[in-house]
Amino acid sequence: MHCEGINISGNFCRNELKYLAFLCNQAALDRLKRSCHPMMGKKQVVVLAALKFVGWKYQIVTATLEEKRKEKAKIHYWKEKPLLGL
Repeated sequence: MHCEGINISGNFCRNELKYLAFLCNQAALDRLKRSCHPMMGKKQVVVLAALKFVGWKYQIVTATLEEKRKEKAKIHYWKEKPLLGL
């Protein structure tokens, strides 16, 4: 677009304020686009060796919870498998 084709009507000061507000909004959007946490999007995992060392009193509880988690994951996988077309 060429600047000759721009038609701005109204007071110059009002239009200048509108344009400056637009630029501030654009700058805010640019800051939001690049402001993600470095760990965001990384998969969170549990280090079982650390759990065995730190939480040795609760080894039975940890084992039962891990079995429940695996069962739930298996059920979820079998529900999602037809949808993925595997």
